[in-house]
Amino acid sequence: MKTNTTPARLWSPIPAAALIIALTLPATAGDNDAYGAVGGTMIGGEAASAPHDSGGAIGWFVPANTPFSKFYWGAGYGAMFTDYADSVDDGSVSNVNDGDDGTIFNVYIGYNINDFLSVEAGYASSDDVDYSADSDGSSDSWSAGEVSADYEAEFYSLSLVGRYPIAPRWTLLGRLGLTYWETTERFNENGFISTQSDSGSSASVGAGFEYDIGVEDRFKLRGELGYHHINDDDLDVGTASVGFVYETP
Repeated sequence: MKTNTTPARLWSPIPAAALIIALTLPATAGDNDAYGAVGGTMIGGEAASAPHDSGGAIGWFVPANTPFSKFYWGAGYGAMFTDYADSVDDGSVSNVNDGDDGTIFNVYIGYNINDFLSVEAGYASSDDVDYSADSDGSSDSWSAGEVSADYEAEFYSLSLVGRYPIAPRWTLLGRLGLTYWETTERFNENGFISTQSDSGSSASVGAGFEYDIGVEDRFKLRGELGYHHINDDDLDVGTASVGFVYETP
């Protein structure tokens, strides 16, 4: 990836380039409204010399007054709640160590259709949900002896998100979407290990809030509760997460 360059070739053009930039800045900095440059450098906002409504660049090089300025993105972290122990209980187990709960991480990107509705695509991944018990072998699911399992899932979602402001900085959220999920289960029955993978899709719903922390109306905190049902495993999954949202104004 790296190339060897002699010091003379690497540094000799820089003074000349710096001189050219210094000479041209006085003529261009005042009328470079399209990119919001200040001293020839993007600083994450509109130029001081450009009118506030000039359509200069905003945020992280996002052009203002274009479809790009309606995008937002964010990430969150929280807890995942399942009824996994019930889904693998075949009636032969006892001394169950119920590890239904896990953690989940999510990232997402959205597009604001208007002030009250957006479409959002997201990805979430959970850590292992652990389960262990003793089986008497009286059913076809578990063999007799000590048994254990761990369960993890990935979720790909597409949702409509509705917003309703209730205070100057507080907004309620509601979500309705479709989630494609992939799950992996690993079973240990007296040292014999097997793996099972499933995938499918199901409806998902959610509700929560956003709080504008007041950093140029760009950064918001988001808290949300979600729910969906994994059909193949007959598993109910609930999530509770907190995170941040970056919106291009």
